[in-house]
Amino acid sequence: EYPVGLRRSAVSVSEFSILLTVSLATVTGVVIALVSTPRSTQNIALPVFVLGAGAMFGLGLTDLARAREARFARALIIAGVLWSLSALTASDEPALYSLGHVSQWCVDLAIAYLLLSYPAGRLADRTSRTLFAAAALLMGLLFLPTALAGQFPHPSLWSTCTSGCPHNVFSLGRSTPALVGDVVVPLREALVVVLFAAIAMAIIRRADK
Repeated sequence: EYPVGLRRSAVSVSEFSILLTVSLATVTGVVIALVSTPRSTQNIALPVFVLGAGAMFGLGLTDLARAREARFARALIIAGVLWSLSALTASDEPALYSLGHVSQWCVDLAIAYLLLSYPAGRLADRTSRTLFAAAALLMGLLFLPTALAGQFPHPSLWSTCTSGCPHNVFSLGRSTPALVGDVVVPLREALVVVLFAAIAMAIIRRADK
């Protein structure tokens, strides 16, 4: 039997097939991109990528196959896609590198949703909805717009590059404005820490009920 609050959710074979195909295509594409990176980068990025993507895709697809909470399973697979694409920051190809950075930012939003919606895949209470809205607002105001303003911060989660890194293909200018580098970046990083601290507190309170 499933714990109280969990419901079995039927998932069509066609939906499972589509999500399985998306998962395999994503993993294959990212692996091909990582294999073309320098050996030192491969040694770090490939194992971390395989473990992370395998866990998220594996759990999501397993839950779908067993007809468990389909909404949360779908959220896991979406998070797996974003996690996989974030590994492209290790690439020397500017377009892939840029896509990887934007995806890396979106992973934070996906993780926030997974934490707040576990285990049913729904933001069941006002606190969860408020915190997720704050996460989306933070992403929409202080992260995504900066992709158009200069270069991405270095180094990144997947790359130790600090100079001579690929350029940001989304940027409308060559240099990063001082406002972005000196104010926006430190501010958003601090707010992310505050946000996830608040999410952790919300989860603890929910567990105590």
